[in-house]
Amino acid sequence: RNLWRPITKKDKKDKLHGDLLPLDGLGELPQVDCAWACAADGGDELLGLRQMKKLLESDLKPIYESNLDVDFPDVYSDLRLLRFLRKDKPRNILSSVYRYKSFLQFRKESNVDEGIRKRLEIDSRNDTKMFKPRGLDQVSTYFPIYFDGLNEFGNGTMPTVTLNIGLFDTKRLSSLIQSSDSSVSLQTFLEYWTFVYEAIHLQLYHASLAAGEMAFLDEICDLSGLSLWQFGPYFVKNILKPWLDLTQSNY
Repeated sequence: RNLWRPITKKDKKDKLHGDLLPLDGLGELPQVDCAWACAADGGDELLGLRQMKKLLESDLKPIYESNLDVDFPDVYSDLRLLRFLRKDKPRNILSSVYRYKSFLQFRKESNVDEGIRKRLEIDSRNDTKMFKPRGLDQVSTYFPIYFDGLNEFGNGTMPTVTLNIGLFDTKRLSSLIQSSDSSVSLQTFLEYWTFVYEAIHLQLYHASLAAGEMAFLDEICDLSGLSLWQFGPYFVKNILKPWLDLTQSNY
């Protein structure tokens, strides 16, 4: 049985619409270790995940040879592949493969495994410091978020995070990033959010295993005190845009 990916073409009225094209010729498909998390849709999602893993064989081989899937199962396990597959609505295997390849390249270029993750291993031992990593804690002063613990979910629990958006001091942060003698740079800001999302996905991985199903983040956005002045031209163009590019593309 094949799984289909949408392709785009124009009809007689020049309107774009989705058609279906089978993914043939992939040969024997690899097994996955998270069939329990796949949707009960007649096996289509499981089949799509296996096809995705097949298309990523050359990318995953050095990961397995280096045991990175053992060191960081929340990043390199089949469960993370499934999250990428589910991001596309409707499901598009080739798009998911492309985004996962970009995700791997991002981790390599940003030294996430050797840098951010080692820092996370130390700081995550104390939940109160989960989002205040040493060396990046100055960012959390201007962008306060809190890890609220775990809520009941299925047979397990899932993480809850509160973002105090109304307290985000974007003006001060923008000033610091523009200053030549500041310890806060755009790179520091982006590393901070990389740390935050790595911490979140580590929690989500363990929550999923405990519940026996895919766990998702319970995110609370506190808008108390929110004002338009927080979204000045410099912040939107030079900070918000790369921030969203980082998080939406990789997490």
